[in-house]
Amino acid sequence: MGLNQGTIEMHSLPRPPDAGATVSGDPCAVYAWLWARGADSTLTISGDLDLIAELRQCLALSMA
Repeated sequence: MGLNQGTIEMHSLPRPPDAGATVSGDPCAVYAWLWARGADSTLTISGDLDLIAELRQCLALSMA
């Protein structure tokens, strides 16, 4: 998954081109993480941590 200002990209590339941040790992672990059911420690998270936090906040709002 690649995160940029205003966009989220899901793809099978080893590393998204020009991503501001990336979240990668086992597909089941990424899915669980997206829905706040998995820990950061089960994934590889890199790049702009503010983008990661913004994504998590948006997902939390969508589940409220």
